[in-house]
Amino acid sequence: MAREDSPGPDDATPGGCGGFTPPSLRHHCERVLARGVSLRSVMKDLAYAEALDAGALSRYCAGFARLNLDAVLMRGMRDLRRDD
Repeated sequence: MAREDSPGPDDATPGGCGGFTPPSLRHHCERVLARGVSLRSVMKDLAYAEALDAGALSRYCAGFARLNLDAVLMRGMRDLRRDD
């Protein structure tokens, strides 16, 4: 899922040496982690992102969960039944 506010591949910004500032390592890591978000992992990924103050990843996970809410809830219910 690619959202408008999620980090994109060419997120270098104007300024700095040579006319641009490359994305930070943190920003790059958030982009890579966002690619691995799935129905199975979205809530855990969101919790980690919020705990680590990873804003872009947190927004991505929240958007992913919102767009796939029915499937996320069904997966959670199935997991709860399995624990009984």
